[in-house]
Amino acid sequence: MFFAAVALLFLSIFMIVARALRHRVQLIRTAHDAGRKWAAFRHRSYDSEKTESAIKQLFDAWRHLRKGGWVKPLTGASLNIGFDMLTLYILFVALGHPVSLGALFVGYGLPLLFGKVGFLPGGLGIVETTMAVLYRGFGVPNPILVVVILAYRLLSFWLPTLLGFSLIPYLNK
Repeated sequence: MFFAAVALLFLSIFMIVARALRHRVQLIRTAHDAGRKWAAFRHRSYDSEKTESAIKQLFDAWRHLRKGGWVKPLTGASLNIGFDMLTLYILFVALGHPVSLGALFVGYGLPLLFGKVGFLPGGLGIVETTMAVLYRGFGVPNPILVVVILAYRLLSFWLPTLLGFSLIPYLNK
């Protein structure tokens, strides 16, 4: 039920944005009306320049996407997910318990999806627990589960996080 509500929300947002992109004048008028009402509600002055700038950015982004600007980000995201799943699969194979492709997809995707709902960064605790429950349901023995999940989280979450934090001073220069 929760997933259906979230899917309906995203579909509604998509439909509103798609309609707004087709009716530019109406979008600008509606945005200005909403901005004026919001400013009046907050007892502030309304800055139409900010609204115009935001709308311009929206249409620039849409133009960029229509020209194929979505290909490289989608390719990068797909490669990231693919190599992440490959890491998990190789860990199962290394411990002598390869899992089916379906089990790999479910055991990878659902925990990360549930981890997005949690308030801890990276779905800490939620991802590990959900992976353990799902893979246990697929018949993976407990000792293999513990090693695979901890090694996977070390490789996919902790090492990149720690490396990223250590690079902050360098990247801020």
